[in-house]
Amino acid sequence: MNSTETSSTRTVAADCNPTSRSSNSTAVLPPDPSQLTGELPPLPYTLHTRKLSILFFWTMMLIDSCLMPIALYVGLWYGTSLSHNHVFTISTALFGGVAIWEYTLRTWHLALGKTSLWNRPLGNDKKWGFDAFHWCFTGIWVVLATELIVGTIPREPIIRLLAMPPASVMFFMGFAMLYNDFLYARHHAAPFRISSVPKGKPIRPSVYTIVEDIVAVDGAGGRTFRSAWNERYLASPILTDLLWRLGVFWAIGAIVVATAITGVVMGIRSRLVGYIVAWVVPWIWVAVWTGVTVGWVRAGLRREREVWEEQMEKQ
Repeated sequence: MNSTETSSTRTVAADCNPTSRSSNSTAVLPPDPSQLTGELPPLPYTLHTRKLSILFFWTMMLIDSCLMPIALYVGLWYGTSLSHNHVFTISTALFGGVAIWEYTLRTWHLALGKTSLWNRPLGNDKKWGFDAFHWCFTGIWVVLATELIVGTIPREPIIRLLAMPPASVMFFMGFAMLYNDFLYARHHAAPFRISSVPKGKPIRPSVYTIVEDIVAVDGAGGRTFRSAWNERYLASPILTDLLWRLGVFWAIGAIVVATAITGVVMGIRSRLVGYIVAWVVPWIWVAVWTGVTVGWVRAGLRREREVWEEQMEKQ
């Protein structure tokens, strides 16, 4: 969420949620509705000063998880005398360096670093108290490692399987988000702790959790952001609905595109074409979905503020 508000303006956040002051809190707590007057609860975070770092990160991810696998496959397979097994052994060994580094940093920030308690979900003070995004990140790596190892074991690599990691990530996240948002739409309680939402409490949209975890840990927003994000969510039905719709939009899109990619990989005669399609199409999809999301969120935030101001005028 793009917000230019700073922590110094968080007059509501400072009073409404006890979890913003104590690391020993046990749950996210709703603010007192009587205090939700005046300004919309602000978010102490902005993306405007982080544009270059975000651009750098995603450029490295594009190189590492799209361009490099294709370049290594084509260059080593057709340009050297290496065995096919060695080609993909090298490719597999070099794949995912940026993501592995990011995973390592998240593990450090959540469990081992001096500020790890500050980065963990509200009410979760356990040393290995990872957030929901980190558990999904771990699950994704298990799936990818299995595919890459199984695909490179034979003397002749299983190229169609080695083309599947991007689609597998999309399937994993798509179904996880869709299941979460189905439970949310059915008003189910959380079956287990989901970041700052304890087991048994009302489940929240998947995008809510993704934003909370990424900004708090990767964006260094910490528990200050987690608390403010909770307050904003509880105060704004417009935001709640926006997050749910975005989650369904991304989940269904991921599943549909991953299914199409799988069909191409498994059905097309040329393994090279299938491999290239499998590693390129997800990035095109992400670019399109991100563009739609940016416009959607901007319109939603404008609508959120308009509705909030209208409600304040009626009081």
